[in-house]
Amino acid sequence: MKKHEILSSQARAGLFDPPTDPAAIARHYTFSPEDMALIRQRRRASNRLGFAVLLAYLRFPGRTLRPEEAPPAEMLAFVSAQTGCKPDEFVSYAQRAETRWEHLGALQIHLNARPFRREDRRAVVQAGIEEGAGSDRGDAIVAAMISHLRQRNIWLPASLELERLALAARAIARRRAYRGLVEGLPPETIAGLEALLVVAKGEERTSFAWLRDWPEAPRQKNLLAVVERLEAVRKLGVGPDREKRIHRARYAAIAKEIAIFVPRDITRFDAPRRLATLVVFAREMEAALTDAALSMFDKMLGAVFRRADRAHKDNALDRAKRLDASARALLGMAKAMLDAKAKNEDQVAAVELALGWERLKALVAATDTVVIDARPDNLGEVVERYASVRRMSPVVLGAFAFRSWRENDPLLAALDVVREVHASGAKKLPPRAPTGFLRPAWRKLVKTEAGLDRRAYEVATMMSLRDRLRSGDVWVEGSRAFRAFDEFLLPRDAFENRRAAGELALAVPDGFEAWRNTKTRLLETRLREIGALAAAGDLPEATLTQEGLSISPIRGSENEAADALVRRLYAMLPRLRVTELFAEVHGWTGFADRFAHLRAAGRRARVDDRRARRRHQPRPHTHGA
Repeated sequence: MKKHEILSSQARAGLFDPPTDPAAIARHYTFSPEDMALIRQRRRASNRLGFAVLLAYLRFPGRTLRPEEAPPAEMLAFVSAQTGCKPDEFVSYAQRAETRWEHLGALQIHLNARPFRREDRRAVVQAGIEEGAGSDRGDAIVAAMISHLRQRNIWLPASLELERLALAARAIARRRAYRGLVEGLPPETIAGLEALLVVAKGEERTSFAWLRDWPEAPRQKNLLAVVERLEAVRKLGVGPDREKRIHRARYAAIAKEIAIFVPRDITRFDAPRRLATLVVFAREMEAALTDAALSMFDKMLGAVFRRADRAHKDNALDRAKRLDASARALLGMAKAMLDAKAKNEDQVAAVELALGWERLKALVAATDTVVIDARPDNLGEVVERYASVRRMSPVVLGAFAFRSWRENDPLLAALDVVREVHASGAKKLPPRAPTGFLRPAWRKLVKTEAGLDRRAYEVATMMSLRDRLRSGDVWVEGSRAFRAFDEFLLPRDAFENRRAAGELALAVPDGFEAWRNTKTRLLETRLREIGALAAAGDLPEATLTQEGLSISPIRGSENEAADALVRRLYAMLPRLRVTELFAEVHGWTGFADRFAHLRAAGRRARVDDRRARRRHQPRPHTHGA
């Protein structure tokens, strides 16, 4: 495709040439009786065939047949068969130009159509602009123009003319999109966007490159670096409404281009395109950096949880070792006491001799400590890593605004409490900090006799935030990965407008009442059809009378190929005894345990040899127990 062309050769042929597929030829070029009556008015066979081909071209693709153009052989054969002419006779058609013009005039009246005129260009370009608002594809824009002309029974002009108009429409659509993105930007925002492409004094690269190159490893310093870049993007002042000003597909196309652009490429654009590109860059970077920071926060908390889990397992193993040592010492003491009792000796002296009171006291205290500190989960070890959570929580809470589906969500109130505690530098929590979001396991750690434990409360709050972000109950403004579910749906006003216009194109009705009424009407229609067929005795393979429904048996196939296939399939089946099959099913279900020998006189007696391997054994008769 050349630089100033909008269609490839394949796309041009698909839009402007007649089809060669047999189904498409039959669909477009089957003539009506009125068509055939008009064709038969031509006296010579070559004129009849030429007139018919000209009619076919004007029907689809909707253009005239060029004088030097030969129709496809498949199409010519199909049209010739309908007119009763030979395909070779088309060579003699329209040797006089007047004949061709006369035929076009007659077809213009017959089809109620007209040629393309200069005054049609504006409307055609507008159709291309509307399509170009959401697509840069030349074939889509030209197809929209062709559809516009066909709806108005206007014959298509030459492909080159439509392509020139499509190029103009696409350029206008692009300019309108750029203007929509940058219109109304304050001067300071424009200056900030332009500065992204300039290497500042003392720097080695542009702010554009610095913003796009953020660290990804989940570490505290990297989290700070991502949030720093996010704050720099927010200071540009490009609001979220910018991306809603143009077609979503057009916005996505610009965003896709940004992924491969470097500052040098953008500086070569004219001012509207350059600013529009930077606006989209700012919006995309804000969303990407927001998601990167939240994902990093998620991974860092996950690392805290994993380290706590390993510590919990190590502590459990250490407790097990200490309890084992204590149990062995106490077991020795217990045996000494039992032995002293059996010999009627002093048991206290036996304890003193076997273990000693001081060691027993220390052993009991150590064992008591181990038992009291034992927990079935690792939350205690998570709280012990409060320092890691303490470093990341003010960064995350200060950078993002969290929202929830729940009205007066206690988690959001708890986030405000933690945020305020960090901002004020307070050591303790307020007396009535919200706790309704805590799980029972966390409540046992957070609530103590002295009040709420500050460290456990903050860790529990951040862990709950992580879980709620993952579930989608809490979302973040400006994020794509953690956005509100409503943003995935069609806006309500747009949905109502499209439903009122009948443009939803849903496979089912959009309301239960409408769906039920549709299904009820369909069921009633089918029942009436079956009733009519039954009354006439025309039900296929069935008869419905006063006595009931009688279905004809399935007849054996007489097709030799089907019989051969059946024999082949049967040959593939494994050969096994029925008793072996029963034994395998018994292994799945245990059904044989519910059966007994008839000779067992009603007693439930299991049969050990269920497979009955030996043929000379009597065959047991079974009945349900």
